[in-house]
Amino acid sequence: MRKTDLLSRPIPKKPVPNRHSEIAMFERCLDCNAVLEEYDDDTIGLCVVVLATYIHREPSLATPMLLESLIAVAR
Repeated sequence: MRKTDLLSRPIPKKPVPNRHSEIAMFERCLDCNAVLEEYDDDTIGLCVVVLATYIHREPSLATPMLLESLIAVAR
């Protein structure tokens, strides 16, 4: 095909989702208005294992972030 054939061919349009048909409801924190997220037990368990491994292997790097991580998890 030549370049002019490619340019003259109509471009197929993708369907655009209708914003009004999508219902998006989020739970928000009453204090800070942050979006609350939910995770299953397996995901939380894996996060705990990863965090514990990081703290165990690199305590000097993990120390500055430890208090902030504990506060975030406690919310």
